[in-house]
Amino acid sequence: MEYKIKNDEQLYSLHRNGRGFIFNYFTNGKDANKYNVLHSASCYWITKSNTNVKKYFFKNKKEAAEWLIQNVGEQDVRWKKCGVCSALGQPFLEDIEEIPKIEQEIKSDNIIDNVFREPKVQKLLVNHLKKNGYNVKEKHKTPSGIIDIVADKDEEIIVIEVKGEDKGGYGTSEMNFKMGIGQIISRMTSEHAKYALAFPLTEDYKRVLKKYKETSGFQNLALNFFIIKEDGTVLYYSSNDIIEMINNL
Repeated sequence: MEYKIKNDEQLYSLHRNGRGFIFNYFTNGKDANKYNVLHSASCYWITKSNTNVKKYFFKNKKEAAEWLIQNVGEQDVRWKKCGVCSALGQPFLEDIEEIPKIEQEIKSDNIIDNVFREPKVQKLLVNHLKKNGYNVKEKHKTPSGIIDIVADKDEEIIVIEVKGEDKGGYGTSEMNFKMGIGQIISRMTSEHAKYALAFPLTEDYKRVLKKYKETSGFQNLALNFFIIKEDGTVLYYSSNDIIEMINNL
């Protein structure tokens, strides 16, 4: 049986729990196969979503598939599975005996699990920037997409793409890192702004960084980094000194 997600707090709580599937029911129109998407609840894209578009939660993929065929229509015609998390391509998940608790708000620091997720990374970074005198805009809309953070102070402007961890471990940390680089490159439209990628300093992200020991790409892109520790400490590395940091991991 499907469960209609009522608000963003419920959506993010289900995402943090990480079990089950979430369907983004965008349209009944001709573009249904593009925008009606089934995700695993732990999928990164859930953090970029909201309940302005109808969302449904399913306890397992069998329940999801049966409901979708009956109520939406044929796969790849009326809906599709997420190209990032693969949704129905995942191993079969056991039934969840009850809907995970959904009353917890995303603003809470008491995250359900120990995964250092994107909302926590962003909150810690925003607090750090404000304490250091920056004006901060979050979820700033531009023609190239939504920018997580735009911070300015005096004549300095920093455009920041934020990434976190999820329950996918090292594999999804590497995917998120690469995705973040691609997204921030698409934001590089001003010669006067600095551009940065933010992510947590976890063991999985350390493994990801070690693969970039020999690259000159960060310098070529003039890409900077905000790296956030679990205790809230924010470390800043310019494109010139990030490689030294990586070599010391």
